[in-house]
Amino acid sequence: MNIHKNARLTRHGRQRLVDMMRSGLTPQAAARAAGVSPRTARKWRDRFQAEGPAGLADRSSRPHRLRQPTPRHVREQIIALRRKRLTGQHIARSLGVSTATVSRVMTDNGSCYTSRAFAKACKALGLKHIRTKPYTPRTNGKAERFIQTALREWAYARAYQTSDQRPADLPRWTHMYNWHRPHSALSSKPPISRLGIDEDNLLTLHS
Repeated sequence: MNIHKNARLTRHGRQRLVDMMRSGLTPQAAARAAGVSPRTARKWRDRFQAEGPAGLADRSSRPHRLRQPTPRHVREQIIALRRKRLTGQHIARSLGVSTATVSRVMTDNGSCYTSRAFAKACKALGLKHIRTKPYTPRTNGKAERFIQTALREWAYARAYQTSDQRPADLPRWTHMYNWHRPHSALSSKPPISRLGIDEDNLLTLHS
C-alpha cells in the first residue's frame, strides 16, 4: 500500500473513522477511538462527504503553484468520463437500450469535478453537469447506497495483498452486482432483469 510517511491513519483506518461518525459518533468521540485529533476526524469526514472514498486517498504535501497544468487526477477523471460514455453507449446498444436519453452527469463537489477542464469535457460531450448539494447525501441517495454496498462487499470484503489488487477486482464485483446479486428493491432480482432481456439471448449478452 502507498501510505504517506507522516500519515497517522491508513486509508482503511480513515474509512473506519468516517464510518464511526456516519454511524452517529461525534468527531471528538471517533477521534479518541482512532487516536487522532478531532480536527483530523473532521478533515476526513469533510473530504469523504465532498469526494466519496476517493477523498480518503493520500495527497501530496508539496505546496501548490499558481497556473498549474491540469492536475493528473483531473485528467484521469476526464479520460474516464469519455471512456465510460463510449463504453456505456456500446453496452446499451448491445442490450437494446436507447442512448438518446443520456444527457446529464451528476457528481459531488470534489476538486476534479469543479475544474474548468472537467466542465470543458462535459460540454464537448454534450453532457449537462449537475452537482449535489454539499453535506446533503440524500440528494444522491442511490449513489450513496451503491458506495456503501461497494465498500462493504468489494473494497473491504477481504484483505488485498497489494494496492493494485483492489481496483483490479472491481470489474468482477460490478458484473456480479449488476447480473447476479439479488436486490430487495427488485424482488430479489438483479438490476439487469429490469431490461426484460429474452432469456434465449442471455448467453450472447452475458460475456
